[in-house]
Parts: sequence; structure tokens; C-alpha cells
Amino acid sequence: MPRRSAPPRPSDRDDAPRDLPRLERLLAGIRAETAARAPSGRWIRSPAWWRARVDLALLDAVLAAYLRASGSKGWARRSTELLGLTTLTAPGAPAPLVPGTPERRALDEVLDGAPWLEWGARGLDELVRDFGIEHDRNALGKFYTPQAFIEHILDHTLDRALETTSIEELRVLEPSCGSGDFAVPLLDRLAAAWVEHGADPLTARRHTLERNLFAIDWDPIAVVVTRIRLLAHAIDAYREAGDLPAPRVLHENALWDAVEAPALGPTTLDLPLGERGRRGPPRLDDAGGLLASRSPFHVIVGNPPYGAHLEAGEKRWLRSRYRLASGRFDTAALFAERSLELLAKGGHLGFVMPHSLVRSGAYAPARRMLTTRLALTTLVDLGNAFPGVAFNTMIFTGTSGRAGKRVEVFRAEAGRLTRTARIPRAFVASHETLPLGVREEDVELYAGIEARGQPLRALVRNERGLNLPSRRARLGKHLADDSVPVVRGRDLTPFGIVDPALLPRVAASDAATAVLAAPAIGIQNVSNVIEATMVPSGVLPLDTVNVLTPRDDRIDPFYLMALLNSSLLAAYLRDVVISHATLTVHLDDPTLGSLPIVLPPSDAARLEVDRRVRALLGLTGAAPEGEARAALRAELDAMVAAIYGVSSERAARLLPGAAAHAPPPRAARGARAGTRHPPNAARAKRPSPKAR
Repeated sequence: MPRRSAPPRPSDRDDAPRDLPRLERLLAGIRAETAARAPSGRWIRSPAWWRARVDLALLDAVLAAYLRASGSKGWARRSTELLGLTTLTAPGAPAPLVPGTPERRALDEVLDGAPWLEWGARGLDELVRDFGIEHDRNALGKFYTPQAFIEHILDHTLDRALETTSIEELRVLEPSCGSGDFAVPLLDRLAAAWVEHGADPLTARRHTLERNLFAIDWDPIAVVVTRIRLLAHAIDAYREAGDLPAPRVLHENALWDAVEAPALGPTTLDLPLGERGRRGPPRLDDAGGLLASRSPFHVIVGNPPYGAHLEAGEKRWLRSRYRLASGRFDTAALFAERSLELLAKGGHLGFVMPHSLVRSGAYAPARRMLTTRLALTTLVDLGNAFPGVAFNTMIFTGTSGRAGKRVEVFRAEAGRLTRTARIPRAFVASHETLPLGVREEDVELYAGIEARGQPLRALVRNERGLNLPSRRARLGKHLADDSVPVVRGRDLTPFGIVDPALLPRVAASDAATAVLAAPAIGIQNVSNVIEATMVPSGVLPLDTVNVLTPRDDRIDPFYLMALLNSSLLAAYLRDVVISHATLTVHLDDPTLGSLPIVLPPSDAARLEVDRRVRALLGLTGAAPEGEARAALRAELDAMVAAIYGVSSERAARLLPGAAAHAPPPRAARGARAGTRHPPNAARAKRPSPKAR
């Protein structure tokens, strides 16, 4: 659930501020030591709660030392006020490292010895930025966002907004600011716009923080870290003016706009301010109506949290509030819906989102909302760009105003974004998915394929097999005579045929009515390629297998197998349907249903395809091996391409290699005990999908 990210730390570079690593190590030791000495009592709700309070106290001390070195009057009091930490000392609440205690005095002496003026804003920035993501990363959904991604979003949102909206009127919102990695470059760009407008650099930064830039997070540590980072980058402007008004970084939850919070259970994430933390509704008096729908923003950017924990009470409230909070939903989609409510007419929106937004059935309502209420301007395939996060991500930017006729498509390569295509907006709007994997030169070809074919769901039934509880305990090879053979996803391979004698079995009472009554096509449910295999009648498919049976008499399983295993449809699946997802996806109807299937031009053409498929399966004699098998597959590929109106040469360029979709040798794939195929067939290796 990525959210925050960072450029390389200065401490890792040759020009790192002197002694910064030593001070970082010192603070880390103090954090660990103080957090380990958590007192007991009604205020101590969890170790994470106490660690968060320790972090807040340390951040207060750091800013106080910085203000003192910068010549600010009343630096200790001003630090606490600027950071909004008055509730740290609420009656009865333990307050670690309070000014005046021996621990805090010792810490202040160490911090006062730091060369703050020599380091400047960068030293303070690097020292505090990691505080906001350590205390409960997974529950909060927080990770770092690489700088190149942030710059792309600002290039295509803020910079475009400044072309049509005066800097004096512009309002920018980051609705989940995390550690401030969007807020800091926003400050720099907005201040530069003020300078172009005629302001001096000091006044420009002050105007930006007072009039243009707004940030929100419901995690108080994130709020405090972002405020410190913004203050560090604008401290000269504040000092010259003689006072230090706080940046507009608010401790709120952008999704809540009700007066009453939902009923929360005992597992609610504890936050360190107030009796119950601040997960509930926003304090509208603090925000000054900031989140009211009547207060639009010209630019909304960020990397909203996704995959974060939600309690049952929160889910009920969100379902009553948001159109996209139906079924299985994620907060990322809700942030998009909320942001569309807050976006001004002609405004610009840009988010980092999960890649599933592009092609998952669960995100289909969010895609429709975005494409009907926004004119998308860019799509970016980030791939698996977040270390330690087991899914792909993407970026979208768009405007509620007018935009060009094409959507620019980019791909992340070695940390940089490279433009790969400019896709006609009409092509993007006509698809159930967001086809960010399509190359510009292939748009016309894919549009022609779609015009010739019909969606797979109109011609073929796609059903998942049986979910058999405790399947490992139930499966075996030596069961009663009435037991049933079971086929799993790992038993399937392209142009293979399942051999029931090689399959594990299950008691007939477990199989219920899910046993196949007629032969059908089986494909792996969790994969990023189609491996169409013939599954005979009398076999029970498990839920790692999708069973495809023709609805239309003009196609049969052999013809369907040829199309699904072809290089042409493999390329279409990769480019249009799953948009180069490098991790596996569910090939259920929401994903595979739009795959174009062309009916055979004649019965004779269908029978010619069937004859070659039967030969590959070994149903008309000995199955071909080696070069003979590869040649037969290439011949089938060419026949399928012709049915779709594409030359075999053009199809080969889409997915190089006539046997590009064939399986690798058995040793490379693991046991395929249930599938017969020639042991010496020529097979090209491909990345293995996730284990099933």
C-alpha cells in the first residue's frame, strides 16, 4: 500500500551535512531507550501509542533547537505551538521528555550543539522525515514515493493549473500528506510562481504557506513532520517577518465529513493525541470548512493510503457515504471520489494508485468515475516500483477542464519515467480497462481486432472451479472407487490435455455437482498469461482453475483453445487487458470478459483449426515433438492471425517468437503431473506466475 517515498538521503552522499549521521544515531538510541521504558496506567493503551508520543516529544525538541539557532524568540513555547502539541501535556497524560526534565535538558544540550545554520533546511529535513512512517506503517498504509513520480505528477497538475489560474487564487491540497514528500516540492514550485508574479523570495514562501498550500493527515506524527519540513524550508521568511504562523497542515481525516464518528471497536489504531486519537470526523472548526464541498481546490495531488486496516463500524459509515464503498473496496478509490468532490471546475488531479485500478473488476466503478468526470492527461505504469511491496502501482493525472485529444503514456524504467505512447482519448474511453500497456503504433491494430470480435463473455462461460475446504487433507491417489480426479491450476499447460489417471482424487461426496459433464477448456485462475488446456469430462476443477465452455454453437473447445493460446491474443491480454502487470492477476470474467473472440469465417475454417489442435494434443496419432511441434504451433498462430485480419508477420512483432506462449521444459515449471504433453517439445521460457 505504498504512500510516501524519498530521494536518496544526503547522509548517503558525499556532500552530506557534517555530523548528521551521528545525530541520527543518537536520536534513534533515545527513541528506542525511552520507548522501552513505557509507564503503566490508563493512558498507556499500547506500545505503538507510547512510541508515537516519544517521537512527538523528540520532534518538538528538534524544532525547538532549530528555532533557537535561527534566532526565534520564545523558541521552546513556539515549537510546541507550531506543532500543535498542547495535548501532549493533558492532565494525567504522561509526557516524555517534557522541557525542564533532566532527560529533556540533556537532549536539548545535544541538539543545541548541532550546526543547524551550516546544515540549513536540508539537515533538519533529513533528520525528521523518517519519523512519520515508523510507528505503524502497515496499519496506516504508509510508504515512500520516489521523487521522480512526484515530479511527474506536479508537472502535469500544478504546472498546468498555473497556466490558467492566478497564483493569488490558486488552492492546492494534499489530502494524505504523510511525511510531506509532496508538500515540500509544492512549496518550492508555488514560491517560484510568486517570484514570477513579482514577490521577493522570502515573501513568496510565506504567501505560499498562508494562502496556497493545504495538507491533511489523520496521523499526528505525519502532520508534525510535514509542518517541521515546511518550516525548515521557509524559516528565513518567517524570521524576517518577526513571527511564525503555523503552516496549513491539519490533523484531519479527508474521508470524514460527518459530525459524529462511526462506532469503533477495541482494535482501533491508537494515536497519541486525545483520549481516542483522531481517526474520527474532522474538526471543522480547525479546518475552517476546508473540506466542505463548497471549498474547491484547483490542484489535488498525492499518494493516498491503500490496504490500510478498517474496522466494521468504519466500513459501514463509508458505505453510507461513498458510491465507491460497495462490495470489496479500498480507501484509495474513496480518496479519488472525495477528491473529485473537492476539485474545482477546470482543476487538476494526480494520484499514485494501485495498478489494479487499471484492470481489476473491483475498481471498474472507480475507472468509470474517473473517465467520466476527468479528462485523463497521463497514465504511468510504475510496475513493482516500491521495494518490499508485493504489487504493482501506477499514476494517473487528469483535469476536470479541457484537455488534448491524446493521453500520454509513460513507463518507469530504472527509476526514470519514459514516454512510450500518445494514445487517442477515444481509444482509452472505449475500454473497460485503462490500456496503459498499448504502444502508439499498435492502437489501430488492436482497434481492428476489437471491431472483428465479440467480448469473450458474450460467447463463452467463464466459471471458477470448486473451493474445496481443507483440500490438502482431502486429496489423495488411493481413495475409494467412486472418488473423483481433481485438476488444479498447476496441472495446466498450453495445448495440453489433462490425464485423469495422473491426477490426485477426492471423495465423490466432496465433489458435489462441480464435476465436468463434458470436456471444456481449463486455464489457471491466478496468472498473467492464458494457458488453455483440454480438461475431459468426469474431472473436478478446483478454484485455481477457470473452466471456459462455449455458449455459441459456431465455436467449440478446440477452436477456442487455438485462439486463447495464440500469440496474438497473448499480446492483446498483455497490452490492453492487464497492461503489463508483472505480478499475477485473477483471470475471472471481470478481467478476461472483454477479450475479443472472432467467430470462424466458415465451418471449413473452424475444422482446419480443429484438425491442427487435435494433432497437437495427440488425438489423431502420435503428438508431434521438437521442431515439428513448433512448426505446427507457428502454423496455428498464422491461421488465428488471419482470422483476426492480421498478417502473421505483424502478429509476430507483437509477441516475438512463434512459440512465445508455449510452456518451458517440465523441470523449469515444476510438477505438471496431470497434463500430457510431449517431453521434448520446443518450449520458450517465460517468467513463472505466482505459486498456486
